[in-house]
Amino acid sequence: MLRHILLLCSFCLLLSACDTGGGFEFDPIPNIAIVNVAPMNVQEFQEIITIHLEYNDGDGDIGFEDPDVPSVFVKDSRLELYDEYQLFPLAPIGSNVPITGILEIDLKNLFVLGSGQSEQLTLDIYLVDRAGNVSNTVKSDVLTVNK
Repeated sequence: MLRHILLLCSFCLLLSACDTGGGFEFDPIPNIAIVNVAPMNVQEFQEIITIHLEYNDGDGDIGFEDPDVPSVFVKDSRLELYDEYQLFPLAPIGSNVPITGILEIDLKNLFVLGSGQSEQLTLDIYLVDRAGNVSNTVKSDVLTVNK
C-alpha cells in the first residue's frame, strides 16, 4: 500500500514539473520574440529581408478580418514612422484560445536613404491584437543595405 502511495506521489510530482508554456506565459497581451532575420546584408531594391517572429497570445485574438486594419508594425531605425502589415485572424473569431506560432514578414524595397554606398539599420517590431493590447517591442540586430 505504501508503495502505491509513493508511486502516486512521484507521478504527481513529475506532472507538476512539466513545462507547458514553451517559454511564454499565456497572457491576453500578445508576446513576441525574434527567431530570425535574414539576410543581414542586402542589395537595395533587389533583395527581401524576411523576419521570423515567435508569438503567443492567451486569448487568440491576433489578426483582423478587415484587410485595411494593420496588426504588425515595423520601424526602420532610419525613419520616424512605422510600416504597417495586416494579419488575418490566427484563430477563429470568438474562440478565446491560447495560440502560439511563427509569423513570417517580408520587407521589400529597402534602399539607401543618403548619398553613401551603404547604410546600417535596426528594426523595431510590435503587434496589436483585436482587443487593442500592444505586445512587447523587439529590436533586430544591425542590418546593412547596399547600393
